[in-house]
Amino acid sequence: PHKKKIKQYLSKKKALTRARYILLEHMPEVGVQITNHTCNAVLSGYSALEMGTEAEKLLQEIETLLSLSSSQPSALDTACYNSVLHGYCRESNGVSSAERLFMAMKEQTSLHEETSNTQVLPPKPDMITYASMLNCYSINRMGAEAYSLVQQIERPTSACYLSAIKALERSNDATSPDKVLSLIDQIEQNRSGSGKGPTTVLNRSLFNVAMQCMIKRGEGAKAEEVLDKYLNSNSSREQKNDVQPYILALNAYENTKPVLKRKEAAESAETLLQKMQSLEKVQKLDAGAYNILLNCFARAGMSSAAEMLLEEFAPTPESYGLVIKAISLSDEKDGVERAWNILYQLGYPRKNVKDVEPFHVPIFTFNSMLKLFARRGMATEAEALLHSIDEFILEGKLKESGPNIRSYEAVLEALGKSNDPDAVERAEALVTRLEVMSELGGGQQPSLKLYNTLLACYANAGKVGSAERLLSRLHEQSLKPDAFSYGATIKALKN
Repeated sequence: PHKKKIKQYLSKKKALTRARYILLEHMPEVGVQITNHTCNAVLSGYSALEMGTEAEKLLQEIETLLSLSSSQPSALDTACYNSVLHGYCRESNGVSSAERLFMAMKEQTSLHEETSNTQVLPPKPDMITYASMLNCYSINRMGAEAYSLVQQIERPTSACYLSAIKALERSNDATSPDKVLSLIDQIEQNRSGSGKGPTTVLNRSLFNVAMQCMIKRGEGAKAEEVLDKYLNSNSSREQKNDVQPYILALNAYENTKPVLKRKEAAESAETLLQKMQSLEKVQKLDAGAYNILLNCFARAGMSSAAEMLLEEFAPTPESYGLVIKAISLSDEKDGVERAWNILYQLGYPRKNVKDVEPFHVPIFTFNSMLKLFARRGMATEAEALLHSIDEFILEGKLKESGPNIRSYEAVLEALGKSNDPDAVERAEALVTRLEVMSELGGGQQPSLKLYNTLLACYANAGKVGSAERLLSRLHEQSLKPDAFSYGATIKALKN
C-alpha cells in the first residue's frame, strides 16, 4: 500500500507539471485566455498534494504573466489565494508561510517585493480565508493564535469556531478550557441575537470537540458547564434524553489530574450519574456509565463507595477490577482480604480446592490485585498470584491469553518495595524470563517502565554496578532512558 501511494503521488505530481506547462506556456501561445477557474484548478492540485510552496511559485508566475503595470490589484481572485493558503496549511512547517500570505491579504500589502519587479496587491480575505488559517492553526496545535484570530472575525461561522476549538483542544495551552468556554459563550450570545455575527448554535460537532478539550485536561466541572450550555441550546426532548453527552462529562471527571481533587470529582460524577438515571427515556443505564464512576471512585481511593455502587447494576468483569483498584488506593487495613473476596466471587479458587472449575477473570482484574500487592510491598503474594495465573492457563482452567507487561511491572514494583534480602535477584530473574520469552516470540516485549522498575529495585538496594550496566544496555537498545532511569541510577549511587 505504501509503494502504491508513492506511485500515485508521483503520477499526480507529473500531471501537475504538465498542467503548469499548459497554463503558463501553451495557453498564452495559442491565445486562449487564462481564467481564475483554470488557475485555481492547478493551484488546488498542488494544495491537495500539500505543496504550498510550489503553489505560491505558480501563483507568482501567473500574476507576473497577467500584470500590465508595476503595481496593481491582483488579477486572480480570493479562491486562488485560498488554495495556496490551504496548501501551506497541509505542508510540513508551512504555518509561517501561511501567516505571511494571510497577513498580506488582510493588510493589503504586496507580495514578492524582493523577487519580482511586479508588486501585486492580493485580494481581500473572505470567510474561507479565515477558516483556512484557523484550520492551519488547528493542525499545528496553535490554540492561542486560533483563539486570537477568531476574535477578529466580524461574523464567525460554526466552521470557524470548530477550527478554533480544535486548535485549543490540541494545544498545550493551560488556559485552553477557559478559552473554549469563552468561545461557547460567544456562540450562545450569537444564538440569542446579542452577539456579533449570524445565528450560530452549539451543535454536536462543536460540543464534542469542546468536551474532548475538557476530558484531555480532566476539567470535569467545566465539562459539565459545557454540557448545560449544549442542553440549553438544544431544547428538543430527544436531545435532552441522550445519554452520550453526559458520558463525556463523566469522562472528564474520570480524568481529573490533581490527586487532591479526585474525591470532589468523584462526588460530582456521582451526582451527574444520578441526573442520568432520571432522564425520561433512560430506563436503565448500561454498565459502561457505572464503570466510569467506579474508576472515579478508584482513582480517589473511595473503596467503600465503589463496593456500594456494585449493588446498583449488573457488574462486568472490568467493574470488579475497578473496585480492587479502589481498594488498592485506599490503604485500608482489611483491603487485601476484601480484594481476595472479590476474586473469589469471580470464581478464583480458594485455598485447598482440589478440583478447580474453569473460571473467567480478566487480566485487568488480576493486574489490579497485583498493583495492590505492589503498593504494599507484598512481593511473595504478587509472585504467587502471577505463578497461579500461568498455571491455571496451562491447565485450561482460566480462559485468558496470559499476564501482560503491566502484570510483570506490578510484580517488579512489589519486589522493589520488599525488604526481602533476595528481592533484587528475584526481580532480575523475572526480567530475564520475560526477555527470553520475548526473544522466542511467545511473550510480552519488555517496556521502558519495566526496566525503570528494575532500576528502582537496584536503587533501593544500592546496587550501583547493576544499575549502571542496565542503563548502558538501555542505551544500546531501542529503548531510550528517561529522567526516571537516570534518577534511579543516581539514587543507587547515594544508597
